Formats: sequence, structure tokens, C-alpha cells
Amino acid sequence: FVLASSGSVSASSVLGGVVLVLSLWHAVMPSLDEALALIPHHTVFSPVLYIPIPFVWNVATAHFYEADLLKTALVVPALVALTRMLERLWSLKAVMVHVGFTAVTTGFTVFVMRLMYVYRTHRDKDFFEPVSGCVGLLVSLAVGLRHAYPLEALPGVPKAWGLHRQ
Repeated sequence: FVLASSGSVSASSVLGGVVLVLSLWHAVMPSLDEALALIPHHTVFSPVLYIPIPFVWNVATAHFYEADLLKTALVVPALVALTRMLERLWSLKAVMVHVGFTAVTTGFTVFVMRLMYVYRTHRDKDFFEPVSGCVGLLVSLAVGLRHAYPLEALPGVPKAWGLHRQ
């Protein structure tokens, strides 16, 4: 972890480290999907006979790792860069609350949408397929950045797209 100038741990290193470690762990042990990916069946019914507790934590944890290492290599530097920009204005606690809230609400929305999709199409196999990925974290950090700095130009976005301030 990278220490910030005040001696505390930076949010960018925590978030980047969590995503990197969980993604590498998934590459070594693909069965990690059973515990951390959003699998609607596991969220409703317990997959383990001896532990009769549904895996409700996977609503939030599915956003903290990538199944593909190439995608991990692209996402982690972007996550760290966006989080560092937010750290200039927000505290570690504020960034983590923002990320946590977004992960839970997005995960719950994806869960409900998957249930509605399975109910509507009667494709039962989709009820058992894992969903995971960090792109939602990138979007939540970009939204937080736009909220925190509404008048600054977006880094890396061409002016021709019309997304900069007027």
C-alpha cells in the first residue's frame, strides 16, 4: 500500500490493491466465482449444504475483481488514476463510502435485473451464471469526479466529443 503524505493509506492503493489481488487470486483459483461473483442462485439459495446462509455478500463483491487478466491490466491503472484525482478533494472514508454504496446499489440492481430476465425469458441457466467486473467502479469514480470537479476538463477526452465545460 502506498502511504499518503499525511502517513495514512491512500484510497487509490487500497482500491487498486483489492482489485489486483482478487483478480490474480481468481486467475489462480477460478472457483472464486462461487464465493465472490454475483450468481443469482447463490444469492437466493445457499450453495453449501452445511452452511445454510445465502451468499448475499456477492451483491457487493462482484465489482471488485475481473475474470480476465488483460482486462485487469487495463482497469487497475484507470481505477488508481481516477481515485487519485478524487483523493485531492475527498477523504479516504468518503471515497470508500462512495465506492461501497455504488457497489451495493449497482449489485442489487444487477441482481434484480437478472432475476427479471430469467423470469421473463425462462432461461434457467442464466440463474446460475456468474456476473463480475470492475467497469462499474470506473463509472462510479468518473461520476464522482464529474460531481467533485464540474468545471474541469475531463482528462483524456477529446474536446470534439462535447463533454467538456462550456
